[in-house]
Amino acid sequence: MKVEQAVKELERAIQYIDNEYSCDDRVLKCPNPDGLAIALNVLKGEINAPNNKTILDPCCGGKQFWFNKNNPDALYQDIRKETVYWNEDNGHPKRKLEIDPDVIGDFTNMEFKDNTFSLVVFDPPHFNKLGNNSRTAKMYGKLLPTWEDDIRAGFSECFRVLNPNGTLVFKWNSTQIKVKDILELAEYSPLFGHTSGKRAKTHWITFMKSESQRKEAIHGLSQN
Repeated sequence: MKVEQAVKELERAIQYIDNEYSCDDRVLKCPNPDGLAIALNVLKGEINAPNNKTILDPCCGGKQFWFNKNNPDALYQDIRKETVYWNEDNGHPKRKLEIDPDVIGDFTNMEFKDNTFSLVVFDPPHFNKLGNNSRTAKMYGKLLPTWEDDIRAGFSECFRVLNPNGTLVFKWNSTQIKVKDILELAEYSPLFGHTSGKRAKTHWITFMKSESQRKEAIHGLSQN
């Protein structure tokens, strides 16, 4: 749902209220409560992305890698808002993680305007083979069977909301899915990156939204 649709949904709700809660389908389509909830999130997304928010974390989770988890320049988005727990019955101390984004949204279909942010950090779920109640799934989420389409759409959306010549930092763990397979889903070519972690399975990769970095442009140059 885009902003224009959100506005229409709310206008319909206002008209419904003005009609003293009467609803005749021949005259007026009753507002859908789910539609109103989505519309509200859309408008919140627009309100919470003012000019002073220059960084987007579109799937922030518990913001584990952030030094300042309330950075004033950053907008934090996630598809869920909840407190997750683990170690509840295995004899270890109980642990919890707060997932508290500024905006609830889906990184495959974000409601932000084009060319909004100078920096986007994209850290989607990395694993498609996890138990739903595992610690990793609770903390980081789990890829769906449609993960290739989802990650491709996520890259596309991140680049769409990124300013021209803006920077995208991508984080990926290659334990289950190889980095080269993931990078094929991006429309731009990476500039550089490095690995981290005990087994060097976590990769930090940097992109720039430049027309010269589009894969079509680079492929064209290589053919000359």
